Amino acid sequence: MRYGLGVGYLVGLWIIAITPSTNQTPFRYSKVGTCLTCNSEFRQPSLSVAYQLTSELTGLENKTYLLLCLAKMTEILSPTACRQLSQMFLAITFFHTSEFVLAIVIHGRSSVTLKSLLISRHYLFAMIFSVLEYFIEISLLPEVKEHWVISDLGLTMIVIGEIIRKIAIITAGKAFTHLIRIYHDEHHQLITHGIYRYVRHPSYCGFFFWSVGTQIMLCNPISTIAFAFVVWRFFANRIPYEEFFLRQFFGAQYVEYAQRVGSGCLLSVSGYANLSFRGSWSGADCCRLYLEHLACLLILALQQFWDAEAC
Repeated sequence: MRYGLGVGYLVGLWIIAITPSTNQTPFRYSKVGTCLTCNSEFRQPSLSVAYQLTSELTGLENKTYLLLCLAKMTEILSPTACRQLSQMFLAITFFHTSEFVLAIVIHGRSSVTLKSLLISRHYLFAMIFSVLEYFIEISLLPEVKEHWVISDLGLTMIVIGEIIRKIAIITAGKAFTHLIRIYHDEHHQLITHGIYRYVRHPSYCGFFFWSVGTQIMLCNPISTIAFAFVVWRFFANRIPYEEFFLRQFFGAQYVEYAQRVGSGCLLSVSGYANLSFRGSWSGADCCRLYLEHLACLLILALQQFWDAEAC
């Protein structure tokens, strides 16, 4: 009897020792019916668990954002972007370098300044704007840049514009300068042969084709319209001012030349050269010349804002 009680006592102690405590038991019996209810410690998640879940969600959002950024970078570094941007870089580099080199060859290093690079504040702003437009459009609408017929048309315009402008510079020789001459010198001659037989201002015509072609090549619709308008307006202000002095230098010879040959910049400015040079001028002719002079002074003031030194 005693032996049986001792064995039972030891078995009971062993059962108590291996049984987990109630604090570790997630469920306990409820006196309400026969349902099991969750222990109070496990009824709501702790703050540490909530913080961990929030951190995981935040990490997931960061990874998603990173993947989107990588996708956008993939578009920017795509073969299309690399080809078009490299063509743009080469076109700009060749244009400004060749302008500077030709100016040195024609006029000598001592007579050429950095202005012959034709880089002004407004020009830099326009180019930066066009590049920003390109990055935004290729990130949001990459298919817009895939119109290769349009892009190749722009590249063709760049080449044609460069050829026209460089032929004009070489043909004019020392008569060509990047700044408008307001005083006549011995090297300044009226060039009417070569490409000047067909266009009065072939260098401006070439630059117009070149500048607009850069934006067509990039398939930039906004910059294409903006460049075309701004460049046209620039030459619309510059050509009348330049031709005022050309008429003073070459007289009736330039008047006849201007009446015979167009400007080449989609401009109708021959009216500035229609004034006939006679032995005695009427009052209307003098009044017209005075108004032309005032208009040229106004154009000169406007050119201070448009950096007239950049052709």
